[in-house]
This record gives sequence, C-alpha cells and structure tokens, in this order.
Amino acid sequence: MKKVLLTGGAGFIGSHVADLLLARGCELTVLDNLSFGRREHVPAAARLVELDLADRAGVQACFAAGGFDTVVHLAAIHFIPYCNQHPDLACRTNVEGTQNIFDAAQASGTVARLFTASTAAVYPDCAGPIDEQVARAPMDVYGMTKSANEEQAAILARRSDIRVSVGRFFNAVGGRETNPHLVPDILQRIRAADLIEIGNTSPKRDYIDVRDMATGVLAMLDGNAGPIDTCNIGTGEVYDVVEIAEFISRIHRRRIELRPAERLIRKVERQNLQADSRRLQTRYGWRAQHSIHDSLAYAYDWYTQR
Repeated sequence: MKKVLLTGGAGFIGSHVADLLLARGCELTVLDNLSFGRREHVPAAARLVELDLADRAGVQACFAAGGFDTVVHLAAIHFIPYCNQHPDLACRTNVEGTQNIFDAAQASGTVARLFTASTAAVYPDCAGPIDEQVARAPMDVYGMTKSANEEQAAILARRSDIRVSVGRFFNAVGGRETNPHLVPDILQRIRAADLIEIGNTSPKRDYIDVRDMATGVLAMLDGNAGPIDTCNIGTGEVYDVVEIAEFISRIHRRRIELRPAERLIRKVERQNLQADSRRLQTRYGWRAQHSIHDSLAYAYDWYTQR
C-alpha cells in the first residue's frame, strides 16, 4: 500500500485506521463530508477531501486525480436509530454512495485492494457466537444497507481484478466516538449525574477496542489473496448494559445507577450479538490486544479530558 483513499477517515474507526496507515508511511487521502466525522480527527499528515459519497462526479474526480492503489471504505451513516428515522438518507449514503466508490475504484485502473465495512447488524438474533456462514437477515435499516453493500462488494469482486475484503464490525469502543452509542452516551451523561435513564439493559454485545478494529482492517488488506473474503471483527466476548455500567463505575470511582425508561426501549432488538472471529484469526493471524477494561478506560479518558 502506497497511495490510500480512506473514506470516513474523520470518524471514530476511520481516524484510528488513518493513524496506522500513516505510521506505515502511506500517502493518505481522507474523503469525508464531515456530517458525523470531525475535522480534528483527521491527522495533519493526511489530505482531506470534503466530499459527499453521493456526489458521483466528485467521487470520480477524486479517484481520477488520486492514483490510489488501495481503498478503505468506512464512510456511512452508522447510528441505527438515525437510519431508522431517515431511511432515504441512509440508503442514499450507504448504498448509492458505496456504489459510487466501487464504480470509481474499478474505473480507476489503479486500485488493487479494497476494504469495505459491513456490520454485525446483518445477522439475525442468534444465541452464542455467530460465524460468517450464518445467513444475513438484517432487522433494521442500517443492517439492510450493509447487507446491500455486501452484495455490491461481491459484484465488484466478480467484475474486476480488485481484491475485496469485507469486515463485519461488531461494537467498537474507545476514544473519538462520533455517534451516541451506549458507551459514549453513558460517558456524556455521567458528567451531569450518576443516575441515568436507559432503555434495553438485557441485550448482550461484543465490544471490541477501536484500536483492535483498526488492526483487523489492515490485517485483511495485507493478507487477502482475493477475489473476496468476509470476516467478523470482534472479540467473542459479550456483556450486557448492566455489566458495562459496572465496569465504567469502577473507572469513574462512583456508582452509576441505571433507571429503565420505557420511551428509550427499542421495539426491535437482538438479545445477543457475539462474534466468532476464528476466520480472521486463522487466515490473517489477528488477535485482539485490548480487554474490555482497556477499551472503556480509553473511552473514559478521552471524554473526561475534553
């Protein structure tokens, strides 16, 4: 990898991937419309192109000028409640925008490797660890758009010589979060009070450190011999909301109390999302390096120091 285009590089996971790419000496271009990402998350050594994925002509011009050999496509609207409330915008960005990236990569004649982010939200509600053979059955708009992205990726792999990697992201945790997911929501609210209202507390999630997520992305880019491979990127360990609040309480050194609120409960909710990440481990030699306590401490420090 020499010249890399990173979409969504001003975001949570993207900015950590940017750090790793620059540490390798890559010439990095970040494409982000900054609707959710933050300019300050883009490393100074990267070139920022402020552009919407749905701007097909703009995306094509970016590729034509860039001469990229590698694409890391992370840009999307991620927050599930927002996607459910704005399905038109989610589809425009996540599906139409992704097609624009894939078409421009194929037309460029220079792109040899492409990583695209999918999600654990493509899976149905399953007990126990979920491997990549489980059929996709998304339960929300976000998962539906990412399931579509996987079909788009498969078509790209069939009609081009680009080696395509698809990473199904589980729940990333750490600093620089840009969406109000569970952990950043708790960390924001304990600034005002240690008693917080919460919705569903029983669902269990596989929380992975954002730094481990970033190394998983690069592991697939480095090792995929093509034409396409799909891997879960998660830890295999799950925790419910009560356990996460208890872990944060220890870091916070004050007890966080949860008060259930009916208005915050999602009508559709998986009870378990747990990664079987053996494929990523055996094929690419990847291992998570951070515990849940490391991840939450990183998130806590980032929020409390701002």
